[in-house]
Amino acid sequence: MEQNRDYVISLYGLAHQDGGLELFIGTNKYLFLIPPYKKLEESLLKSSLSSTYTIERYSVNGKPIAEYLMEDKLNDSNLSINDFERYMFDLKKEMDGIQIIDIYNDLAYFKVRASFLGGSVEINKTGKMTHLKPFTILGKKYKKQVKEFYSNHNKVK
Repeated sequence: MEQNRDYVISLYGLAHQDGGLELFIGTNKYLFLIPPYKKLEESLLKSSLSSTYTIERYSVNGKPIAEYLMEDKLNDSNLSINDFERYMFDLKKEMDGIQIIDIYNDLAYFKVRASFLGGSVEINKTGKMTHLKPFTILGKKYKKQVKEFYSNHNKVK
């Protein structure tokens, strides 16, 4: 697999639903959103009196998830894009905070923006009558790479 040919990444962006996004990985078929941590619920009494949560960092083989994926998994020269996508579906079973979006089946609208003001991935999910919303705010360093990667994608508006 080769970055910017088979996949594209953006580190440290924002995700629409939970706010924190450690790593965005996009392929031609899927958008993978990997948060840095998972929230662990406090006891029932404590959580009703406070809005604090205990968090646990996602990690694989002792490394933070983004570091593991970028240094070990994505650099594996024997890994095909299909193998990587299957791996991410398996990883989601263990780390339920990971979001996976099927570009062709889940999205009615898909657009990538990149300008001097910032970059974002905007989506509308299939079958929902909702307004267009920025789904992921891209890291400054990666916004042009993500836009270029999806520039000729047949699903992008």
